[in-house]
Amino acid sequence: MEFQLSKKQRQELIQDIQRFFREERGEDIGVIAAEQVMNTLMAPMVKRIYNSALDDVKAWWTKRFDDLDYEFDGLYR
Repeated sequence: MEFQLSKKQRQELIQDIQRFFREERGEDIGVIAAEQVMNTLMAPMVKRIYNSALDDVKAWWTKRFDDLDYEFDGLYR
């Protein structure tokens, strides 16, 4: 599964990764190293987030259809 970030989003994420390494680990890493971290983590994270979002939508739709079914049952006389 391929996920594309805009140029601005990529730059912000790289800066976030650099900030994390600086503040949490006391290490300064460059743009290339931050990109490598981002690329390494992106593929498995995107798949998990995507699948989790699908599960959430499926649960929401299931509840809505259950509610709709209940409403239809109320129409019968």
